[in-house]
Amino acid sequence: MDYFKLIILTGSLSLLNACGDSSGGGGGPASVSPSLPADAIILTTSNANSVAQSATSTADTTAVLVGIEASLPAPQAAINTLTDYVFDKSNRTSSIATGITTTDSCPNGGTVTDSYNGSTTSISGSFNFNQCDFGNFKFNGNFSYSSTWNDNTGAYTDTGNGSLTLTTPNDSYSMAMNFTDTGNDISGDSSITLSFSISGANLGGFLVTTSQPLTSTNFTTASAGQLIVTGANNTRLRITITSSTSADIEFDNGSGSFVFLNSIFI
Repeated sequence: MDYFKLIILTGSLSLLNACGDSSGGGGGPASVSPSLPADAIILTTSNANSVAQSATSTADTTAVLVGIEASLPAPQAAINTLTDYVFDKSNRTSSIATGITTTDSCPNGGTVTDSYNGSTTSISGSFNFNQCDFGNFKFNGNFSYSSTWNDNTGAYTDTGNGSLTLTTPNDSYSMAMNFTDTGNDISGDSSITLSFSISGANLGGFLVTTSQPLTSTNFTTASAGQLIVTGANNTRLRITITSSTSADIEFDNGSGSFVFLNSIFI
């Protein structure tokens, strides 16, 4: 049973869709719609490969919800930390549990409050992080989630939505994300749509969306799908996954037209 095959964040923060009503426990945080941040970086042919490489590092739910800049490794690890925690917390109900709210201490200080509703076929809830310190990362903000599944057919639908501030030893930045993962726990098929933004980081911000769902089969990493990375001045990258190990990169310098740059190994 896949109670919550989270990503994100990622995707994250892996991390991380227009999230459904994952309010849990009597009303969760408002839904987040990621948008291009005011401090967005200008994408260029010089940074295109590193941006695309990081965006498609393994192209699964966790890895997609990562920091796009190769020189910004912290978001990927932060999203992994977040989603591992949510996965562990969500994988705990197999009976009806309505309106449950708990507050726990985080590993290195701070608290996280979890409000959720669960049943034998679904769970939804929200986390509120208050100076929640995992060692290398400190989280503040809200992250909502929901998951439904069918034990007979294996079908599931997972959603995540959140707005978080992350503090690391070297940086502090904000993330907004939402995603939907639909698939089957028996066949291993998965289809992911997502959007997320990072702002306030030392190197600037960016927005990432799926223009085509990221799809995979038989529990493998994504072998098809398309990501759009948007930066300042209408600059964009279009990353088309052509196999589980390769992707094509196209660049738009702000004119509105994409030009093929090259293919990369992912």
